[in-house]
Amino acid sequence: MTGPRRAIGVLWLLVSVLSLAAADDIPWAPCFAKPTDPFEPSETSGFGSEWVRKCGCGQWKRHVAVDVDLRKGPLPVRAAAAGIVRYAGSFGSGWGDCVILEHQVPGPGLVTTLYGHIKIADGVAPGAIRNRGDQLGTIDQNVQPPHLHFGVRLGAYDLGRSIPGALCPSCEPRFPDAWTDPEVFLTEHASPPVPATPSSETARLRLVGLDGSGQRHNDFLEKYYTGYCMDKRSTNVDPLPFGENQIGYPHDDQYFPGARVCRHANGLLQTFRRSDGQPTALMRCDGSTQVIWVHGAMWATYSSRGGPGVFGYPLTEEYDVPEGRGQRFERATFVWNSHTGSTDVR
Repeated sequence: MTGPRRAIGVLWLLVSVLSLAAADDIPWAPCFAKPTDPFEPSETSGFGSEWVRKCGCGQWKRHVAVDVDLRKGPLPVRAAAAGIVRYAGSFGSGWGDCVILEHQVPGPGLVTTLYGHIKIADGVAPGAIRNRGDQLGTIDQNVQPPHLHFGVRLGAYDLGRSIPGALCPSCEPRFPDAWTDPEVFLTEHASPPVPATPSSETARLRLVGLDGSGQRHNDFLEKYYTGYCMDKRSTNVDPLPFGENQIGYPHDDQYFPGARVCRHANGLLQTFRRSDGQPTALMRCDGSTQVIWVHGAMWATYSSRGGPGVFGYPLTEEYDVPEGRGQRFERATFVWNSHTGSTDVR
């Protein structure tokens, strides 16, 4: 192998290695939501419907996605689930911009979602982490009629197979080539109904350690009422118990809604909010007996950048470091710098 062929081979090997190296960065996506509101797939351009063009063999191609009719203005298009951006840009005439996310999903494993015919939002670029509901862009009004081409493909990201409009049922790659009906997939992987969170603090206290099925996790309850702050500032100062004063009251979180103990990736967590508005969480990894408190800048960085699916669960409480404070997780160490106020991920 010489010249251009050798260069192409080396480049392909490099891309493959980088893809494998990045596998651990793919966020965990236990639940999916509709990418637009309203979400009204076209009856004539649904999954598996005959496309507008025939294959070279003479058969009609089959649509691998659904077209969501959105002629009501440049409405936002949002990530259906937490994922890593694998592609963001133009893909030739007729497409406008498109975005592809890759997710880790319980059961299917790796899954990609495709959002076509959009104008991409700032900050949406390959390698960026997006959580469920984060805006990816808006409907491109230059595509006629304006609509979202939304597809779901089972399997790891593969650029060569991740942006077709339609496939032939006879020619390779044959329809459906791991593409699946998005409407069925969203229904099967929707968030389970979550009981309403009580408004009063007294009522919310009853949710400590309680999951959506009504089971009480006593280790969460014990941590809440007998936990400690590393610098002991709460000792003999505040009349409220440690949990109410330092951890706060069970509360919905923008990344982990429900205010109850819930499963994410390989463990359990419950989110809280303190009286000063600061979100916090109690977390326990599967196989561990230790419930750990994550809060402040650590929780803000951790939850907004992928949470358990990217960084795993905490291994330690916060501890002193020369720069300020540190906390170890399964796949990273967070360090908060008391001088700059920034949080580094190492």
